[in-house]
Order: sequence, then structure tokens, then C-alpha cells
Amino acid sequence: MVAKKSNGWRRRLGFPRPGLTDFSRDSVDWLAGILEGEGSFQWKKSTAAPEIALKMTDLDIVARVARIFGIKFGTEPPASERHKQTFTARVTGKEALALMFNIFPLMGERRRMKIESLLTRWEHAT
Repeated sequence: MVAKKSNGWRRRLGFPRPGLTDFSRDSVDWLAGILEGEGSFQWKKSTAAPEIALKMTDLDIVARVARIFGIKFGTEPPASERHKQTFTARVTGKEALALMFNIFPLMGERRRMKIESLLTRWEHAT
């Protein structure tokens, strides 16, 4: 069960928040599944804002996530000859917040708790 914390961000931003209107419900469901397993939800200190990040070796998956995020994806060179090249997609700030609102009900308990803590932190930072 998700811990009950400050829900001021829910009232302030209107939860659940519409968004991702250019994508089907299937795309949002698919994105939630990828981010549940492979995504990272964190606080980016340099911008004092929440961030969603994905880092994988599967180019097709990262490219699809980047399209949903509405961004370009990045690449990182292999750490050694034995490693594969990795691809990254990151979204920060208001865009990350909108995505979090849309995928929140689809996430597992641990991810929902993390998203709630990030939204509460954002509420206190703004």
C-alpha cells in the first residue's frame, strides 16, 4: 500500500493530470511497464526537479521511449570492448511530472512511493 503523505501536489496540480494525448493508452501502458522494470525516478540536483531516466542496450526500446517522452535519445560508449553500447532517454521537470501523473496508477508499490516522494519534494521546492 502506498504511504499516505502530503497530497498538496495532487490538489495543486490536479491529479490525475491529463497528458500524453498524442499517444494511445497502449503506449502509456507499455511505457509504464518499461519504466517499472528498467526506469529510474530521481531528483536531479542541478535543476532541482524530478527526472525519469532510462538506460539500456536495446536501441529500439530506448528510441520508442524517447518518442513518447518527446525527446531525442543519447548514446554512451561501451565501458570496455566486452560491453555493448548503451542508449539513454531522460526527461526532467514539468515533462517528467506529467509522465509521472499518467503512469502513477500503473506502477508497482515501490515506484508509486518513489514518485510520491519526488512530487512531494517538488511541491516543497517550488
